[in-house]
Amino acid sequence: MSLREEVRSTARAVLDLLFPIACVGCGTYQETSTAEAGRWLCAACRQRLMPDAPVCLVCGLRAPTGRTCYPCLPRTPLAGSVAVGPYRDPILRSAIATFKFRGVRALAGPLGELLARNIAAAGLLRQSPDGALPALVPLPLHPRRERARGFNQAQLLAEAVGTHLGLPVTRLLLRTRPTPPQTSLLGSAAVRRQNVAHAFALRSDVPHPPPPRLVLVDDVFTSGATLEAAAGVLASAGTKELWAAVVARG
Repeated sequence: MSLREEVRSTARAVLDLLFPIACVGCGTYQETSTAEAGRWLCAACRQRLMPDAPVCLVCGLRAPTGRTCYPCLPRTPLAGSVAVGPYRDPILRSAIATFKFRGVRALAGPLGELLARNIAAAGLLRQSPDGALPALVPLPLHPRRERARGFNQAQLLAEAVGTHLGLPVTRLLLRTRPTPPQTSLLGSAAVRRQNVAHAFALRSDVPHPPPPRLVLVDDVFTSGATLEAAAGVLASAGTKELWAAVVARG
């Protein structure tokens, strides 16, 4: 071990002693030999996560792979959705809150790995006739909100998923106006759709048309209004197949 590595190892041991990391799911302190991401969400808690029950994102009926059912296709630009689990799962909810609001970026690793497994299980890694795999598109934050938070959680998740699956991550969208968080709105799905109407646009430096198969990545899917608004922009630009992939389905 080099001197630099010894210094880093010693510094990490001191930090672990002063500021030990507890799993966000069970609260137990993990061994310092465990990777940082694994200590924030331990292997046992990952095993205890509630599985997602794939449904059509429009009507809510069971769908084996999360694909939008045929009668609902005219009502959404999304061909389907993938989630790790339900937002009511206390472990998943705690992990998302710690990642998003406490700024623990290391959680992008385990959450992205879990999401990658579900994307693969849904069959989204099939190649198109030209041999291309789908690209990942993180849902953008408005610049003001991203500056306040210090990062875009969807971008970190997409990068983690891309690393696990060997998929490209491309920033095709921008947020054109700030909007209140969807979870803060009281009212119907129509109110949420109105809140994010015209809130997204294509970046000026993206290829035209955009890639034919894309997977939009975000942390939570509630009514689906935000992801559908973003997907609508890409569909209008020429993307043929769009999916949503989130950590939790609310």
